[in-house]
Amino acid sequence: MNNEVVKKIGEADIERILMEMSNKKIDAQFPLQGAFEGDFDGAVGRTYDLRADEKEYVVPLYEDMPYTYSLLEKYNMYRTRAMKVIKGRCYSYHIDLTPRIHIPLESNDSCMFIIDDEVYRLPADGSVYWVDTRKYHTAINANREQFIRTHIVGNVAS
Repeated sequence: MNNEVVKKIGEADIERILMEMSNKKIDAQFPLQGAFEGDFDGAVGRTYDLRADEKEYVVPLYEDMPYTYSLLEKYNMYRTRAMKVIKGRCYSYHIDLTPRIHIPLESNDSCMFIIDDEVYRLPADGSVYWVDTRKYHTAINANREQFIRTHIVGNVAS
């Protein structure tokens, strides 16, 4: 792994996170933080569609996820959401304004992160990654069989 682009920065108990999320209906983007209490729509979508500055999305939206929120606090994450990519899909090739922390919850070898034409695989093994998404990147779920790639993704300061 290119240490300037993707760095493993810690560990997380993904089984515990998945347990805390098990009673939630998680769509393509599922917000974990909002700009205010009950802001379940605010943190999802593209940056230019946001109703507030990204750094204002720090309010926990669920009371029953203490472990997950302890990780968001530990890594100083904001505008954090769970993001899913279904089989055969990808995100547009784009640049973000800040780096991101990724906690892969569900992934396999057919799920790839492409950053500046380099392929990275972030396994769902409990690793927490800092990713320089200020470079052109996309995420791809190239599985042929039914599989949903799921990551917790949060902004962090540059």
